[in-house]
Amino acid sequence: MGCWKCAVSNRDKVSSYENDIISYIKQLSPNVNIILSYSVDRKEIDIYLPDFNLGIEFNGNYWHSHLFKSKDYHKQKSDFFKNKGIDVFHIWEYNWINNNDIIKSMIKNKLNLTSNKIYARKCEIKELDSKTYKQFCQKNHIQGFSPSKIKLGLYYENKLVACMGLGNLRANLGNKNKPKNYYELIRYCTLLDNNIIGGASKLMKYFERNYKPELLISYADNDYSNGNLYNKLGFIDKGFTNISYSYFNPKSQILENRFKYRKSELINMGYDPNKTEFEITHEMGLYRIHNSGILKYEKHF
Repeated sequence: MGCWKCAVSNRDKVSSYENDIISYIKQLSPNVNIILSYSVDRKEIDIYLPDFNLGIEFNGNYWHSHLFKSKDYHKQKSDFFKNKGIDVFHIWEYNWINNNDIIKSMIKNKLNLTSNKIYARKCEIKELDSKTYKQFCQKNHIQGFSPSKIKLGLYYENKLVACMGLGNLRANLGNKNKPKNYYELIRYCTLLDNNIIGGASKLMKYFERNYKPELLISYADNDYSNGNLYNKLGFIDKGFTNISYSYFNPKSQILENRFKYRKSELINMGYDPNKTEFEITHEMGLYRIHNSGILKYEKHF
């Protein structure tokens, strides 16, 4: 389960990162009310901002892995506080280190402190090439790039400020043999530290007008999304689909897709076919990281 020396070292790192987040919030809003280790009925949030009904959980790669937390730990915490009227924003250690600018932009947006506003009515829509779309998502979206057949960009004064990626339903999400006019909204992404007012709506209307969908679905990570964007776009909340997981590799310090470590792939690597995926990856020293759930949204036409 890990040695006590490693545990102490990792706990110190997590505390340091939490202090960095608090310092950043105070930098944005010096007078904001911050409550640390806010507790209700023995459930605790690391950072609570009552003025915004927002809780922030900092999840260390080590402390919040399968070594210490159950599969549904993060979902249970989010659900509990949501029932108390508090949205919980989960900040993972690997994201704070590797996507620090994106996380800070998200915090700023959640506190309604994104001062640079661009109105979509002043923007122009263009269909993007794959390279432009990929680079923009990698720089500005917390989940990075995901391939999309339809790539729409919103330009303000010849600068790309938002993009939307859509495509046919993905078979690996259980969507085999669906009609061609069934689509998935895969990404909506805006330029860091910018509030693109009406951007998603303008891009969505363009898509609907030009591609004539019959059904549009989308999935949101409950770690980050409160569903407000989907509500504005006319989606119906279909609830949770599952708790997803990835693998954090402490040697390379990167997060890896779980599909890389499917049982069939592990057997191809030479591992014991009589052992489970969990047993093998645990022996490999990988941390299994569970999120707080995936939400599904649908829009019918």
